[in-house]
Amino acid sequence: MKEFVFVLKRRELFDETGPLQGFRLLRRGEINGSFLPRIRERGFFLERERAERDPDFKQIIPYTVVLSDTQVFAFRRLEAQAEVRLRRKSSIGIGGHIDVIDAGPDPVRAGCLRELREELAIDASADPEAVGVLNDEGNEVGAVHFGVIHRLRVPAGAVRVRE
Repeated sequence: MKEFVFVLKRRELFDETGPLQGFRLLRRGEINGSFLPRIRERGFFLERERAERDPDFKQIIPYTVVLSDTQVFAFRRLEAQAEVRLRRKSSIGIGGHIDVIDAGPDPVRAGCLRELREELAIDASADPEAVGVLNDEGNEVGAVHFGVIHRLRVPAGAVRVRE
């Protein structure tokens, strides 16, 4: 069965200045006034096989950094990781593709919450906040992905790994 992921045409994601490079922390008005509405209004589902190799599209990846007091949740991916390009890589966030099940008025938020609940045992009232974007045109993974970075603050000891 074919898998579909949520994408946006590259030319519709970035303004006339072209793609940004790296991480950009955004004020609430910037992310809600620029990137998120564009993604919600113009995004669509595309076969993942094509999305992974066609740089005309950017796969939208909700990515959440989980903070507890002065600690940042971090992990290292195992050799069994399905995505070969991510095996044995370290990460400070939980994230993944927006799936068809996340379709609706806010697929970024739906995908963010689904990924968190799949990978961590967290309180159902968790409320991640979109705080920035990440774009890396310098490698084959980054060339076809665009991260919407979220921050989730949790009480100490509140994070348990599920997946």
